Amino acid sequence: MRKLSALFMLIVFIVSACTFNVEVLTPEVLTPTASTPAETLAITPISIATVAGSPSTTPTPVLSVPQFSNARFTIDVSATIYQNIFPARTRRVYAVWDYQNMRAGLMIRRDWYFNDVLWITREEAWDFSKYGASGTIQDVSVFDLDVGLESGNYRFEMYIDMQPQPIGGVTWPLFTISDGGSETRVTSPNGQWVADADDPSILLLRDTGKNMRQLFSGTEITNLAWLPDSQRIVFVDRDRSQQQAPTDLGIRDDLWIVEILSGESHLLYQNTVSFGNFSPSPDGHYIASIEGSGFGDACFVDSRLIFFELASDFRSIRSIKQEQFSGISAAQDTVVYPVEEGTWQSETEYLAPLNGTCNFDQNLVGTYVFDLSRLNAQKTGQ
Repeated sequence: MRKLSALFMLIVFIVSACTFNVEVLTPEVLTPTASTPAETLAITPISIATVAGSPSTTPTPVLSVPQFSNARFTIDVSATIYQNIFPARTRRVYAVWDYQNMRAGLMIRRDWYFNDVLWITREEAWDFSKYGASGTIQDVSVFDLDVGLESGNYRFEMYIDMQPQPIGGVTWPLFTISDGGSETRVTSPNGQWVADADDPSILLLRDTGKNMRQLFSGTEITNLAWLPDSQRIVFVDRDRSQQQAPTDLGIRDDLWIVEILSGESHLLYQNTVSFGNFSPSPDGHYIASIEGSGFGDACFVDSRLIFFELASDFRSIRSIKQEQFSGISAAQDTVVYPVEEGTWQSETEYLAPLNGTCNFDQNLVGTYVFDLSRLNAQKTGQ
């Protein structure tokens, strides 16, 4: 009986195994938890070439540093003419410079030096509401409206939060007020008129009654000289746009004449260099001057005498240059040049001292009389 019962249980078990599904379970993978602090790993980045047309990564922002740059000087901020040399008695000079990345609260310091001595210091917070973040400053100037700025050298230094600014490149920018070597105020030979270009862009005429009128408007008027008749003035209108400061190289001077009664002016001569002061002959038929910058390098000096012969109508001239005169000997690679301005000895004779460079015969150094009637120069003394 027990054997039959055991057989019956075995049959039931086999049938059950054939009728039920058996699910096989995948054991769960467990992540172990570290019991000690994690270690920082140095991961070497992999460079991935950018495929054309694919979006690039975001560039690293460039830090916007406040900065002043490109300082220049002018007497007229409404114009685009900048210069580094101004005539004597110039009343006001503007400093113009560019700025960028500025913000409110920055402290600005301006130092002006006159002949290398601190002259003026200004320190103030940046006026962001007035100037904004970037642009050009045009309302800062130094001036003496009574007698004009003193002759000498003016240096300009700028700081933002005490950081020096590259406003002049590798050096601090500077300008020069000349010492009056070029005439800008002259009285007529008869004492009835005074012509002046104290404002270098305007030629004014005053009479003994202090009445005033404008004769000419230009760029920089200088080198004024009256003709002996007290009716006409010759002068220069100067272009400094190509000047190679601090020398006078690159200056271009135009010679003009103005008739004071009619106010008519005429361009007499366009030069590619600068002129010195003008000296009319006693009869007003000739005008003497020195042309060139005076710059010297090795055996070269950029300076020579020049004469002008005025036509009878005073509207045209003929130029006569130093090299057109006979009687001045010079060796090869030598330049003969005037040491200083000369003086008229008669209506046609002009006395001037000469020197020479390098191979010039020292026996020829001395004072010469230039005879314009014969175009001959003759040495008269040492």
